[in-house]
Amino acid sequence: MLKRSILIGSILLLMFLLAGELIGRYYGLTSFPLYQASDAYEYIHVPNQKVKIYGKLYQTNEYSMRSKPLSESDSTVILLIGDSLVNGGNATDQDSLASTILENQLSHFFNRSIRVLNIAEGSWGPDNAAAYIQEHGVFNADLILLVFSSADAFDNMKHEPVVGVHGQYPDKQASLAWEMIVKKGWGRVKDYLSIKADKSDTNTALKIEVADEFNPGFQKFKELSDTTAIPLHFYLHVGQDELQNGRLDDDGSLIIDFCQENGIPYTIELGKKIDKSHYMDKIHYNDKGQKFLADNLFPIIKDKILERSILASTKEVP
Repeated sequence: MLKRSILIGSILLLMFLLAGELIGRYYGLTSFPLYQASDAYEYIHVPNQKVKIYGKLYQTNEYSMRSKPLSESDSTVILLIGDSLVNGGNATDQDSLASTILENQLSHFFNRSIRVLNIAEGSWGPDNAAAYIQEHGVFNADLILLVFSSADAFDNMKHEPVVGVHGQYPDKQASLAWEMIVKKGWGRVKDYLSIKADKSDTNTALKIEVADEFNPGFQKFKELSDTTAIPLHFYLHVGQDELQNGRLDDDGSLIIDFCQENGIPYTIELGKKIDKSHYMDKIHYNDKGQKFLADNLFPIIKDKILERSILASTKEVP
């Protein structure tokens, strides 16, 4: 009887492992979008990838942007810069990204190719993005659009190694789907334990609190806009807590104060009829949210392109 129970248990375990492996492979856990580390901006996706993860297409170009390859014929270029809000993550298909939607809408409206380059990574702050632009240049941009949330006011780079260390930032493909399942699961457990340990630390008298500085990336983009004459526009996304309270939190207000003090045009999403149906969680857009973002950015980009076209044609008049 014992041998029979062991045999049945072994068969069930084998079936469970096999089913998990097949399901994991079906959802792309052995063809994950890979990352590479950067001394300048911490991490970024490996360039020239085209993989399917969770049934969604994830594509990067030669500059690791979540966009199609660049072309010499790209005459009008918009830089859409941000974090996971713009990048979309593995849960968002390439065609559902606000950048892709905008590229199609604008190209149709102007009857020519308009590029909206998706320069963003999960958990990036403005300083990560500014370091990327400093390394790669502005790609002959006609407009820079920054999309961040209140949480990015003090989300400064720490240059802690995460690529190949944390399950969320793989640097090589797993040979088995179970390898990625365990790695990602353990990464989440470690994050949970770390948060719990911080909360349970009662020895606060010996802890020295060091206030983070306001993210320097905001100032760097302001200086970049001034020196290159590329227009800059800031779009402040709101989380569900701010949505529920009907106001920005203190960090969001600080970002808007910075924009006002430095003459940076800005849009606050709170007044744009966003609701819970646009979120996949407390902060991130779902597909409907990506379309919502694209619809809000379209008139900003359209008006700026028209303005620059008028200025260019005026200069050509003898």
